Amino acid sequence: MKKKIIKPDVKLTAGLLKEDAGSSKWDTYKNFVPVVLLFALAAIYYWPVLSIKGFLWNDFIEQNFPYRLFAAVSLKQGVLPFWNPYVFSGMPFFADVQAAVLYPLNLMLTLFASHEWLDPIIVEYQVIFHVVLAGAFMFLLARSWGCGRMAGVLSAATFMFCGFFTAHIFHVNLIETAAWFPLIIWLFDRTIKSSAHAAYILLADRVFHFRAGHEH
Repeated sequence: MKKKIIKPDVKLTAGLLKEDAGSSKWDTYKNFVPVVLLFALAAIYYWPVLSIKGFLWNDFIEQNFPYRLFAAVSLKQGVLPFWNPYVFSGMPFFADVQAAVLYPLNLMLTLFASHEWLDPIIVEYQVIFHVVLAGAFMFLLARSWGCGRMAGVLSAATFMFCGFFTAHIFHVNLIETAAWFPLIIWLFDRTIKSSAHAAYILLADRVFHFRAGHEH
């Protein structure tokens, strides 16, 4: 008795694979849209700053921008800014937590600096980017806790435009530190479920969260 050999349906298999690929792309697209929406919300809210019709004031002018300027220009010149000679009779700069010299996103400012100047608009854009970053991380955290996409966007927008971020927008170190908080919580939650993520929470906390310039 001859055994009947069942040949796989190549067209059906290819169709299923194509459908899975299409579904995966659609899921990626659906997760990408909320982030774009958060960018749009931040752009609308901070449009006066983004369009250079307004500016950040208070500590941004008096401390944060001068710190970023001094650090970026010094690094551009190939000098590690250990000492700041422009305050009183001089004071330690690299050792000052609020200087945040080694914060990765501050190091990137060196790319936009000349040997004498750094455009304050670049630093303002960096601050607003951190607001969006805070929203994106909160969206990630909300989704990991079972929230739907709309609920995730609502959580992200609530966090981005809460009183803390709005009132402290010119306290750059506060904004840049707080932006990483939802990611730290997300990684901590993942670490509880699997110790394999312990290294990631340490990396995010030490490299980004702690070095952003606000130890509290």
